[in-house]
Amino acid sequence: MGMEFGGTTSTGPPPTGLEFVEAISDVKQATVTATNGLAIEGSWCFTLKLRRGPRGAVAIKKGRKAYVESVETRRYKIGFKINQGQTIDDFSFRQSSGWFSMVEDVPTTNELTNTFATTPNDKWVGFIPPSGARRRLTWHEGLTACYRYRFSLSPLAATPPQAVVCLVTYGDLTFDAHHLKSVLLLSDREKSVRTSTRALVP
Repeated sequence: MGMEFGGTTSTGPPPTGLEFVEAISDVKQATVTATNGLAIEGSWCFTLKLRRGPRGAVAIKKGRKAYVESVETRRYKIGFKINQGQTIDDFSFRQSSGWFSMVEDVPTTNELTNTFATTPNDKWVGFIPPSGARRRLTWHEGLTACYRYRFSLSPLAATPPQAVVCLVTYGDLTFDAHHLKSVLLLSDREKSVRTSTRALVP
């Protein structure tokens, strides 16, 4: 679960020459909590591709560099659609030493609520990273950026699995203008759960 995009003054898609393609959540650990919820830990990966030009090792190295530089200078925001009556008890990312917790953010929650339809049975919850926090990045298979994350929700839906929709966008854009969708599949019955989505707006 999160993605970072690039450029302090940029208001468009990912760093020049790159395009986001796919979001993958790979959960290897799920634990039932004392509050009748579910805590998961896994990796959240985002695959990019080069829009044009050479696609060899040198181009991939430049693409990675552009992505990393953009992460240093631009913020991001993440929203989850969960059931009414549920609480996100923990949403955190691995950093160079230990973990940091994402911060629940009222303006982000309000933006999601006002932009995307909900039913009386669900709601949006928005998060932003704390100042100075940097997720530990691992590169897989060329231009696939991966992060370790933790997510805890309570109480778990009465009839799992529960699909939790996640939206990610730039810190200086609205979700309506641009976002990538991802899905977390919460279940206490499977040893591992892997979901992959290809849903980018625009």
